[in-house]
Amino acid sequence: MRALSLRAQCSGRDPGGYGEQIALTVSDGWVGQLEASIDVPKRGSCSFQLAHFRQTKRMPFVELLARREGSRCAVRIWTQGDRVTVAPTDCQEMCVSPRVFESVWPIALSARTGSCL
Repeated sequence: MRALSLRAQCSGRDPGGYGEQIALTVSDGWVGQLEASIDVPKRGSCSFQLAHFRQTKRMPFVELLARREGSRCAVRIWTQGDRVTVAPTDCQEMCVSPRVFESVWPIALSARTGSCL
């Protein structure tokens, strides 16, 4: 198993207005850049910046834990076939209101091109 290396910069919006934007750089399992935002229609948005996290794992998946004391927020990044998944969990504090996070989906990227899927 090889550590993840990826450079992604993309954005997208579905017909219902759900949108995502991400700039992500991972080299040999180490995250050098993470700037992501997710917009949930009629609810608000959430944003994730690398400065708010510390990296705790690089293999078999990348794990970033929030620096805030007592937070359970984590962003995990893994590869499955030609797909890279960026999945925030328990990250209500990264949103304009806690209820927004109930509607947040993982961000899916192409492992080959780094584009949004």
